[in-house]
Amino acid sequence: MFVYIALHSSNVPPAEREKVYLAVIAVSIIIFIARLLSKILNTFAIVIVIASVAMLFYFLYRYNSVPFIESSKIDDTIVRIGLEKP
Repeated sequence: MFVYIALHSSNVPPAEREKVYLAVIAVSIIIFIARLLSKILNTFAIVIVIASVAMLFYFLYRYNSVPFIESSKIDDTIVRIGLEKP
């Protein structure tokens, strides 16, 4: 709901909104599966969630699907952690 309000109060085009909605749904599904797994494997499920969310945001950045984050801020962060820009 917060994502819906944030996207509709900004100047994000409708086509980009759909991509963000899909990303939020994907993260929600990943967290749900990880919570189910956490009953079996506590620490492993936490690692799965962290890795999945990181991969999701990496692919969103790589394919320029995150309209509300300025690329210069992402570039600075990537340089700071020692990764090369794709």
